[in-house]
Parts: sequence; structure tokens; C-alpha cells
Amino acid sequence: MARRATLIIGLTVAAILLGACGGTAAPPVSTPFPTVTAGALTPSRSPSPAPTLSPAVAKQRVVFLRPGRLGILGSYGVLYVSRLDGSGLTQLTPSNQKASFVGIAHQKSASLLYYIARIDGKTYALRKRDLTSDEITTILRIGAPRKSDRPPTGSLRHDGKFLAFHHHDGIDVIRLDTGRIWRVLTNDERGCEGPPGPAHCFGFFGPQWSPDGRLLLAQRIFYEGGDHVIVDPFSEAPDIIDLDPATFAAAWSPSSHAVCHFGMYAAPSGLYLSSGPEWQPRNLLPDYEIEDPDRPLRSLTACAWLDEWRIVFSSSSNGFRPPRSQIKVSDVRTGRISSTATFHDNEQLFTRGVLVVPDGEFVITQFVPPKPDRPDEVTEPNRPVLVNISTGNTTPILQPGDWVVAVIAATP
Repeated sequence: MARRATLIIGLTVAAILLGACGGTAAPPVSTPFPTVTAGALTPSRSPSPAPTLSPAVAKQRVVFLRPGRLGILGSYGVLYVSRLDGSGLTQLTPSNQKASFVGIAHQKSASLLYYIARIDGKTYALRKRDLTSDEITTILRIGAPRKSDRPPTGSLRHDGKFLAFHHHDGIDVIRLDTGRIWRVLTNDERGCEGPPGPAHCFGFFGPQWSPDGRLLLAQRIFYEGGDHVIVDPFSEAPDIIDLDPATFAAAWSPSSHAVCHFGMYAAPSGLYLSSGPEWQPRNLLPDYEIEDPDRPLRSLTACAWLDEWRIVFSSSSNGFRPPRSQIKVSDVRTGRISSTATFHDNEQLFTRGVLVVPDGEFVITQFVPPKPDRPDEVTEPNRPVLVNISTGNTTPILQPGDWVVAVIAATP
């Protein structure tokens, strides 16, 4: 029983750590704010020694939360950006405000940072910062979800024209050049109906644009569990495609033709691959769902795509000593599973994650250690580590406590 309880809590924490003109216009959830200036957001130096990386890798950029400012379970804090080697460190958002990264859009005359700022426990604001002039504009005000402790998060489409975000009534999309907003998913009985049984739906959360910008992937949270749905945000009456089985985390493939997903409620989970247009699941790791009291419980904690055929994932064994986490790669064409790196860190409740560096040959992994006296509470994360997929070599980056939220391709 204790083992199942640990798995339930762990998958929940991991899921949290882990966010044209169609549709029908929704009632506004926005209130325009005046333009303000950023104040003193100046570049600063990192006190940590710079790691030794090749020039091509070192120039890749990461957006992260600085130590001591993790905020709300890894999603909110003070945002910074730097190169992977720690150089070019710049603070992106004010020090006195928690923020969640949404995206960066590059235009001919400027680069624009979009983020959601916490005003108070019930109110948030979608904001835009011009990284050239430092001018900050509040685009709209967002109400926090009523039935969950998950604050609003958003996703910027790759071309910078549309932005999706979740709030107290569901998920909306805003066309940024006109300010037009419409509802895509609604937290009502029709749109957020749960599986058979007494499970109560809390709503839709964490929208993710597909790389081609045509579809949205979103999480649907129930009282005990959750799943993911796919929806066309530009359809007049969008159909909701349910990803089976019900899973806690999912990620798009580079072509937008497939999704990796994992993490079933109260049970171990394999790595699932669902491909369009049918979106029928295929379990790439069925042996992970076999419970054996004499073997460590293996649980997936993250999945991402190195390219269209290779899925990188983290696998953790919790509750056994010594603890062990592995970064592995699944080739979906051959079915071959290869281990890349093994860690014996004492991570807290399946919190290890992976983010892919744009070159497809490196990933960043990070986790949150348990508190010595309260292992069920989240603490500051350990230092992020860069992993070479080919060699398994590992290199610490940034500072202890930093939490990476995005990896951005280097500009020419």
C-alpha cells in the first residue's frame, strides 16, 4: 500500500513539474493594462565556473529559474536566460514578481518575451517584454483555475502569431496581432467529462502547440488521475481526441505526427506512442507495467524527442537503495532501447525530467531532492546536467538550484 501511495504522489508531482481565425468568440477573460517599463533588468555574471563545452553546444541558450526563486512547483519564479556554458546571463523578469515562461518570438526589429506574471493568488497577467527596448506591456489579465492549485501557463506558437493559455474557465487562444480571443476547451460537464465513475474533472491545463502550429495538446485533470487530449483550435466545433491510456505527461514529435506519453494513475506505466490520424497507443515498454515485489519499481518521469524516430526518456527506481535513474533512448523503428547515462542521486518522488538541446545529440536532465526530514515536500532542485546522448558523458551546467524551463536554438 505504501508503495502505491508513493507512486500516486510521485506521478502527481512529476506532472506538475512538468504548460487563423476559427472558433467561437468567448467572453473576455482579459483586462488591458497600461504599458510599463522593465526597470533594472541588466546582464549579470554567474558565480559558477563555466563548463567546458564545444562552441556549437555552448552557444545554445536556456531559460531557467534562478536558485531560491523556484516559486510554484517549478513553473513560476524569476526568469533568466544564458548560454549553456553560463555566459551571457541576463535577467528577464522583475525580481519582485514570480513569472512563468511562455515563449520568445523573433521579429525583424525586436525579440519579444511572453510570460505570465503572478499578481496574487487569484489573478495573473499575460505580459510581453521587448528585449531590445526593455518595455513591458501587459496584454490581458487571467483568472486562476478555481478547482486546482495549478496556476495559469501558456504556449506560444512557433511563428509568434498565436498564444494558448489555460485559466479558470478552460483554454483560450489569442491572436497576438489583433488581440482576438476565443475559447478552445471549456471546463464544463460537456467539455470536461471524466471517465466512468465518480471522478470529478478539475479542468484543462498546460496547452502545448504542435510544432507545425495546427493542433493543441492539453492535460485534463480529474480528482484522482488525468489524461491528455488533442484538439484543433481553429475548428468551428473542435472534436476532442482522447489519448489512451490516461496519462500524466505527453510531448509532441518534431513532425507533429505523433505524441509520446506515460504515467498512469496508481499504477506503473510504460512508454506510449500514439500516431495520427488514428492516435491509437502503442506501448514501447510493456515490461514496466509488471509489478514485482522483488524488483525496484521503475517509473518513467519524462519523455521528449531527439528526432522523428528517437524518443529520449528518464526512468527512475524509487523506494530502493541505492536509488537509480537512467536516461534511455527508444528507437521507434527498431524497438531498440539503449541506456545513455545512469545517476544514483536521491531524487524526490520521480521528479527527474529531460529537455532536448536543439542539435538532438544532447539533453538536459534535472531533479528535485527530498528534504531529509520531510521526503514528501519539494525542495530546491539540484544543478542541471548536460548529457551527451552518444557517449553518456555528463557536464553540470548553470548553478545548483537552477531549474531549466526551455532550451532555445542559437541564432546565427
